[in-house]
Amino acid sequence: MKNKITITLPERIFGCSTMVVTASSTQSAYQELIANFPKQHTDLFVRENELIVPKSYVTIFVNNEICYLLDMPLKDGDSLSLSLAIAGG
Repeated sequence: MKNKITITLPERIFGCSTMVVTASSTQSAYQELIANFPKQHTDLFVRENELIVPKSYVTIFVNNEICYLLDMPLKDGDSLSLSLAIAGG
């Protein structure tokens, strides 16, 4: 079953701050994100075998909790946030 999931995005990369997808897991949410933003996704994700994996400087949050699972189940109304680690000097 696919659920309505809100994704919070880095606006400077995607040109928008949120999008709504229908997904049953983080992997299916990433797939829909990539389908909608085929060029921008390479800044955030890599493919490892059959999985879409966030790059090392991208932290994924599900319902404001850090998500360490590569394929976490999602339910209707969940929120998924992509956060970029920023450093400077």
